[in-house]
Amino acid sequence: LRLYKKLNGLLWKTDLSYNGNQIVDKNLNINGDIISNGNLQLNNIPIFEAKSTGQSNLDINAASSIEFASEIIDNTNSFASHNFTAPVKGYYHLYYNISFNQIDSGMTAAVIAMRIGASVYFNVSRLDDKDYTGDTDNSINKFASCVRSLDAGDVVGVYWLQILGTAQVDVVAHLESDSSPYPASSVFGGYLISKY
Repeated sequence: LRLYKKLNGLLWKTDLSYNGNQIVDKNLNINGDIISNGNLQLNNIPIFEAKSTGQSNLDINAASSIEFASEIIDNTNSFASHNFTAPVKGYYHLYYNISFNQIDSGMTAAVIAMRIGASVYFNVSRLDDKDYTGDTDNSINKFASCVRSLDAGDVVGVYWLQILGTAQVDVVAHLESDSSPYPASSVFGGYLISKY
């Protein structure tokens, strides 16, 4: 469908979809606010969240990838092999929420962090003896989130680095609130806020 309108001596045309919605097939520049009384629907915004199915005996003295083997959301097919690959350059909100158990009291400390590529660490959480009193089978949860500028093709993962001790720390499998024996959250996710 096409709607024609004459304004200031010029003929303007607008394409409409089959249900009468206006179609914009080029960039739409708006200098003022967007005011909506309905829901805002944005398609093709990269959104992902993946959950851990559990991981045993994380390595010590070297960064080891935390595995998120099951996708919950991945609308742009940008999550694979436990990592997110930014499909477009922009600002992203990224987060992780991970439950650990079998904590080793012999370790000096451990850090959980996101990593871009092979060497750029950010969004670091530290686990030390203030989080536990001895070897524990109880779960300890670590959460962090940030806004990060990513280039198209940047690969982001979550990593564990334990200093000394024994390789015995486990990632608890993600379990929803109605799960037995108890719920646990072990997820990695994010979404595009804005391209630039």
